[in-house]
Amino acid sequence: MSEPIYFRSVRELAEGLEKREFSSLELTELYLERSQELDVPPFDLPNEPREDHDGKLATMITIATDHALEAARVADKELAAGNRRSILHGIPYGVKDILDTTGIRTTWGSRIFKD
Repeated sequence: MSEPIYFRSVRELAEGLEKREFSSLELTELYLERSQELDVPPFDLPNEPREDHDGKLATMITIATDHALEAARVADKELAAGNRRSILHGIPYGVKDILDTTGIRTTWGSRIFKD
C-alpha cells in the first residue's frame, strides 16, 4: 500500500505533476479536502484562546477555495503547454495570515483586522 499523496515531498509532488500522474487541480482538491478533515476553517478569531476544537487543528483562518482551484486550472494549462515556471509550479501551498492578500481576508491574526 502506498502512502497518501499528501505525505509526499515537494520534489515528489513536482515529479508527479511533470509525469502527469495527477494534475494540479486534483492535487489542490485533495489538499482542500484534507484541510477540511483536519482543520476547522474558516474560524472566527476568538475573544479568548480556545482549547477545544472538536479534535481539529484550528490553524487556518481563511481558505481561498475558489482562488486555489482557479490557480490550479491555470497551472494545469501552463504545464500542459510546457511552461513550467519553477519546481513549485502547480503545487498548492498555504500563506500565513500576515501577508496582505488582494481579494482575500487578511487579519494579521488580530480581531482588530477581522473584516
